[in-house]
Amino acid sequence: ILANLIGIPSQAPYRSLIVAGLPQALGLFILAPFVFQVPAGKQSYPKFLQEIRLIQLKPFLPLLILGISCAAIWLFTSGLCTILYRLDQGFPLTWRFIKNVYNLRISLPPYSIGYISNLTTIFEEIGTRGILLPLFLRKYKPQKAITFSAILFGLGHLLNLINPEPKIWAIGMSLWAIPYGIFYGHLFIKSNSLLPCIMVHYLANTFIGSVGAYRDQNASIELQVIMIILHSVAAMPLLILWVKFYSSKWLSKHDEYIPKPRFNQRRELHEPLIP
Repeated sequence: ILANLIGIPSQAPYRSLIVAGLPQALGLFILAPFVFQVPAGKQSYPKFLQEIRLIQLKPFLPLLILGISCAAIWLFTSGLCTILYRLDQGFPLTWRFIKNVYNLRISLPPYSIGYISNLTTIFEEIGTRGILLPLFLRKYKPQKAITFSAILFGLGHLLNLINPEPKIWAIGMSLWAIPYGIFYGHLFIKSNSLLPCIMVHYLANTFIGSVGAYRDQNASIELQVIMIILHSVAAMPLLILWVKFYSSKWLSKHDEYIPKPRFNQRRELHEPLIP
């Protein structure tokens, strides 16, 4: 409604970003810190941004390289799924076909405007890894907190059931989002920053149409869902191993996310303060 009121054309490439991003931005940057006071209670706005690790950008270059390298692994392994599907069809595998699989230009202008609409992945990472995961980390050990946040990340994709696309696709999204969410959780903790998570999520969503184009054009929707789920399960441990290796070599151990102490309400309410 707001997009119509301010006169954004229905065919404008940035309309989907505003329609999807505006309510998310309102929830994450206004309601979360000032109304719900998550993830760390009442605090100043700069402290809130620091708490969700949105402005934690140091060491910038290693974090940048970590995000790009994880996205590269993600896209490379996804492209391998397309290649394996081609072999399963019984067709010859040529160098030209392989180059076309990894030709990322079809996901860029003038062929696609996904680079605009996929900016909403920033809000997904702020909500899931920036706010939700730290809330779980206050109560549970890291592995359990990561798993719980990843499950909710997957369930959140069930909202796509209201879209006109096939229902099996929305259900598949919720299933493959869980292994990917587990990877994102490890990435967030090891990097102590949202930057790598945002980069991987954005780059993967933007270029997945390139490496999966042949598969999407030839495979049934059911087979596509199965292949992406299998990719998420297979790629998740590989990506986590890379994050652990990279962080041990090029990120200081002091940069790892350290959960805040658990809040013990009973003790705080009933025990006297010790001077």
